[in-house]
Amino acid sequence: MLRETLSNLAVEDIVAQTGTVLEPGTVLTLCRIERNSSPQPPSDVYQVVFESGGRWYRCPLYRFQPRTQALEAAREQGTPARDAVAV
Repeated sequence: MLRETLSNLAVEDIVAQTGTVLEPGTVLTLCRIERNSSPQPPSDVYQVVFESGGRWYRCPLYRFQPRTQALEAAREQGTPARDAVAV
């Protein structure tokens, strides 16, 4: 399933081990939820790992969910995903 960012999303580049921000409208692929074995802070128990533009990223699930939307859902509603509003 493809997802797209609705607003700025702070993530970690897994390979470079640096933080970055993905802009609204960034397409995300190969998304999967993983349990974080050593969460810091404890609210980061689950993280999402995904690919975008040939790079691999991760961020806490609680941050990922409200800032992304499935592209299919936006199309079904007749709304371009980048114009959709997170609820």
